[in-house]
Amino acid sequence: AFIHIMGQERINKLAQLTSKNIILRYTVFNVISMFFLGNPMAYTMGRFLPEKYKPAFMDSCITFCHPITGLFPNANPAELFVWLGIANGIAQLGLPTSELAVRYFLAGVIVILIRGIITEKITLYMMKKKGVEL
Repeated sequence: AFIHIMGQERINKLAQLTSKNIILRYTVFNVISMFFLGNPMAYTMGRFLPEKYKPAFMDSCITFCHPITGLFPNANPAELFVWLGIANGIAQLGLPTSELAVRYFLAGVIVILIRGIITEKITLYMMKKKGVEL
C-alpha cells in the first residue's frame, strides 16, 4: 500500500538517489524503510536497489530492526518486549528512558552503516572471485 500510495516511480527515484552514496545507502534508505514499512515489509525495499547492494541492504536492515523500536515501536512490535524490559530497568534506576532510546537509535544507525559497508565489500569481493558480473 505504501509503494502504491507513494508511487513506484518515486520509490525508484528515492532508491537511486540514496544508492549512489554508500553512507545514504546504509543509513537513510534503511531508516526510511524500517520507519514506514516496519519489520518484515522493510526488506521489500531492497528490490529497488541494484543486485550487488541487496545482501548488504538486507544485513543492515535486519540489524536495524531492534534499535528503532525505542523511538518508533511501530517499526518492529515483535521486539517491543525487549525494549520495554531494558527501559523498565533503566526507569527503576531513576534514569530517563528517552535518552536511552535516542542513544540506542544513534548507535543502531552507526552499526548498520558499518555492517552495510563491510557486507558490501565482502559481497563485491566474492562476486569478483567467482567471476559474477551484474
